[in-house]
Amino acid sequence: HDSLKSLVVPFGTLLIMAPLTLWLLAPAGSFIGNYLIKFILWFYQTTGFLGVAVLSAAFPWIVMTGMHSAFMPYLVQAFASVGNDPLILVANFVSNLDQGAAALAVGVKTHHNEKLRSTAFTCGITAIVAGVTEPAMYGINFKYMKPMIGAMIGSFFGAGFAGFMGVKAFALAGSAGLFGTPVFIGNSIMTLVWALLGMLIGMIISFIATLILYKEEGPEVSDQKDSNKKAVEATVSDAVTA
Repeated sequence: HDSLKSLVVPFGTLLIMAPLTLWLLAPAGSFIGNYLIKFILWFYQTTGFLGVAVLSAAFPWIVMTGMHSAFMPYLVQAFASVGNDPLILVANFVSNLDQGAAALAVGVKTHHNEKLRSTAFTCGITAIVAGVTEPAMYGINFKYMKPMIGAMIGSFFGAGFAGFMGVKAFALAGSAGLFGTPVFIGNSIMTLVWALLGMLIGMIISFIATLILYKEEGPEVSDQKDSNKKAVEATVSDAVTA
């Protein structure tokens, strides 16, 4: 009954997911994460700056699965042993800003759907400034897919440039957005300059690629989808009531 949903649904969800997470998902994630970071490091050592480019392009998919958490032990060890990271954080920063740039491009190209336009601008700014990409990824880029492809293209070239120029991070970032860029300040200011330039290249390419790839749905298509959605919801509601 509706009066019990607020109590029963969360409790039932936790009752199922808590043991499932502790006994299956967490051990599996730890096992897969160990091999994931080993493969990424091997690929980087084999291909050099191309490894940074490929990782940055793939980073949103890694974040979606939660496997980016497996990078933390490597980062802690890297900073403790050699004092810098030339791979993970470089790819992460470029990818985050490119997710925001792709979302902004959707906002610029959207004219008929005011809600989508507003959401795209908000999510884009959040990703670029604060490094929080989940709203942009789930709400815009992955939902329409073409912006995700545009962001991946930009990330490949932006991170590739940064990797080629030898950009390194010298500290862990609390936020992989513009506010976190001081982590690239090292012995030479040029490290920060090349890092910012790589991010700018990635954002520009992501923005342009998304403008080219993304096609706004006409108002008649949006209206039809809304009508279909309401019809399905009404049918489900009637079935449940019956």
